Amino acid sequence: MAPRPGRTPQQLSDASVHVHYEWYMVVATASTLAFPPRPMWPDPIRCGLLESFTVHARNLDHFFWSKKPKPRDVIAQDYFPAGAWTPPPHPPLFDTLRDEVATFIVHISYTRPNAGGEKQWPFGAMAIEFDDHMLKFQRDVERRDPALLSDEYWRRNYRVADRQRGAALLRSVLNKK
Repeated sequence: MAPRPGRTPQQLSDASVHVHYEWYMVVATASTLAFPPRPMWPDPIRCGLLESFTVHARNLDHFFWSKKPKPRDVIAQDYFPAGAWTPPPHPPLFDTLRDEVATFIVHISYTRPNAGGEKQWPFGAMAIEFDDHMLKFQRDVERRDPALLSDEYWRRNYRVADRQRGAALLRSVLNKK
């Protein structure tokens, strides 16, 4: 990866609000899709939730595992000195995520009509996987410099211990689906 532009602690803290939002939306939309109200969601609402989930999941995939980030992109590596942090291995569950979101969600493609029915997204498994990586990222950043994460969105409202309890609940909800 090309050298990244240096960022100030304030820039990283400000960007962390948006990273947190992506994480929150992946977990919230997956949880909502796992337990829709009765009667079932009308198609436009369900489709909107799926589209939201996939776009936020793609953003988190890029945050952790982008091979060619642009200088303007916020990536996990930005929160650590060069070479001081290695992203976790890319989960096989996400191997085709970017292409599938491009094919089925954000672009009208010739592949869609030949896909053989509605794409089934493993939103529960994906949300759990992202939650694990975000918790580890949060712990690693807090060990390095807690000021790099916005107080409002990370430490005050989503302390690691609270998120671990929340992750256990998320697992129990999503694993039932």
